[in-house]
Amino acid sequence: MSDRGMAYRALLLVPLTAALGCSNQVVVGSGGTSSSGHTAASVTATTGASVGVTTSSATTSSGTGGTQPPPPPNGAPPGDGSAPVVIAVSKIFIGTTDRMGNASSSAWKGYGFNIDNQITTPTSDLSMHCKPNSNASPAQMFPDAPGGIDNSWGKNLLPIFKNAAGSTDLQAGQNQAIANGTWTIVFDMPALGPNMSYDPVKSFALLGEMKNGTTWEMDPSSVAGSTPDTANAQFPSSYLAQNTWVSGGDGTIVVRVPIGGIDMRLTIHHAVIAMNLSADHQVATNGTIAGVLDTEEFAMEVQRIVGAFDVSLCSGPATQSILTQVRQASDILSDGTQDPTKTCNGISIGLGFEGQAANIGGLGPPVMYPDPCTTGG
Repeated sequence: MSDRGMAYRALLLVPLTAALGCSNQVVVGSGGTSSSGHTAASVTATTGASVGVTTSSATTSSGTGGTQPPPPPNGAPPGDGSAPVVIAVSKIFIGTTDRMGNASSSAWKGYGFNIDNQITTPTSDLSMHCKPNSNASPAQMFPDAPGGIDNSWGKNLLPIFKNAAGSTDLQAGQNQAIANGTWTIVFDMPALGPNMSYDPVKSFALLGEMKNGTTWEMDPSSVAGSTPDTANAQFPSSYLAQNTWVSGGDGTIVVRVPIGGIDMRLTIHHAVIAMNLSADHQVATNGTIAGVLDTEEFAMEVQRIVGAFDVSLCSGPATQSILTQVRQASDILSDGTQDPTKTCNGISIGLGFEGQAANIGGLGPPVMYPDPCTTGG
């Protein structure tokens, strides 16, 4: 077994007590979200009490519905396409630092939205939540960050992957890959005009790769055809409210996190996105991506990652232990809702980002994600 594989095997055998605080531990699109269409801003909390919110992001509005994107602008005209803009993500915040770059174990609390329409505190009635997955502790899994922010990724899984990375800074490595032109997320807003508010302003999101100057080629996996308007993530109801762009619906966004030279994919379903645009619409700040990781889909991605370090880790008790940790981080249903009759099969996630104006080129080559744990790799 390689040294790296040994390190990962050691990681997998770490108990969950410190990371997830679980009792009974084992050793080791669209629809369904609060922001489908234009409903996000008017949701109300269905359990727990309203919590005051302290946030550095102006892309949120806080009220009885917790932390949500700002509402659509009243009486704004539809986008006229007279000043189209493409914004490429230039920096991502995965929850290890605040938006100023200050490292903090609680930085994750500043990223995300109230996805499930519930504001859950340590004293809330947890009977409205889905059933814990793999004997996880409800008291650990369900309480939210202030404002009802749902981000089990940052709360429960990020510390595990930080531990796995050792001295490597996951966020810095991710942003270096973006700076090197390896990959990014691109938001295409062809219907945008020069004004501060429009509703709607049809937009698209896709993955960029192989940057050349300010031009990103399109990752074929993120489009159905060969043009940006065939993007798999389409936002026909997105809007601009006082220069804050909001997706106005949900889509699927893929974020790549390099770990030891291998890209781990965070496939964020029902993603709700917001960002502040500068007056000239050329710079994005205070961006937020909130959504849900499908538990089993992400568990298989984690299995692929550990198997890539050493194929002997594709199965066995060590691997099953970390997959149990992933499942125990489930705090929501995969469609972004709660149902007390069902077992949690989704992991809430919230990320931050910044962006710059860019251009979209043609199709790039397919990105390969070898999987030694499946037949044919």
